[in-house]
Amino acid sequence: MSDNPILDEIHRIRAELSDRLGGDIQTIGQHLHELQAKRGGPTVTRPPKPARTLILSEKRPTTERLGEASTTSTNRSTAQ
Repeated sequence: MSDNPILDEIHRIRAELSDRLGGDIQTIGQHLHELQAKRGGPTVTRPPKPARTLILSEKRPTTERLGEASTTSTNRSTAQ
């Protein structure tokens, strides 16, 4: 047990749900969704986050940038 009674309660409830519903995350999620629908009231839904894309600078080719970075760090270490 932790020093935080709220976290202890959350972990206890999660363990009870897991035991009662066979540990299947899909079943647990469906069960919680049904409880939320019965309870009524507002629910928060958020749009999916956009996919992250890697954007490389178009100023210099990637290999040139990498070569310069490693050369610079080597020169610094030998100069010290």
